[in-house]
Amino acid sequence: MRLVILIGILLGVGCSQTITAQDQSIDIPMYTSFDSIAPLFTTEDKIRVINFWATWCGPCVAEMPYVDGLNALYSKDEVEVILVSLDFARDKDKRVIPYIEKNKIQSDVVMLLDDKMHIWVDKVDPNWSGSIPLTCIVDKDGYTCYEQEFHSIEELTQLINTK
Repeated sequence: MRLVILIGILLGVGCSQTITAQDQSIDIPMYTSFDSIAPLFTTEDKIRVINFWATWCGPCVAEMPYVDGLNALYSKDEVEVILVSLDFARDKDKRVIPYIEKNKIQSDVVMLLDDKMHIWVDKVDPNWSGSIPLTCIVDKDGYTCYEQEFHSIEELTQLINTK
């Protein structure tokens, strides 16, 4: 019974919460259900770039300077960048926050802890295999996802500028 309670506490089962590290000023919303972040896939007044990544994913880390670099090219009113970390909840303090600080990440970061990937991956894109990185570009007309690693900021801006 204690194990079930501990797992529930660690995963934050059934709730979303904002976690603030005691010695850090970074707040990372943690969501246990994909449905909690599903509204990010609609927008009326700007373009939103949603990047699914993890600190343990080499291609994700390699492309991060380009994805996060969009913040320097566009105002947040034009293009909003949201990084959806698929790291485990236990890695928030020891991997995610240190990565954000070390790399001076400017994008909004959330953690998705929904372990039912086999269900929500198809909700994002029926053609998505579930591998990361995955970048979705959302505008008022819908969104398109790209299951690939970007190798330059120009690759991303080219896709954004066609929206």
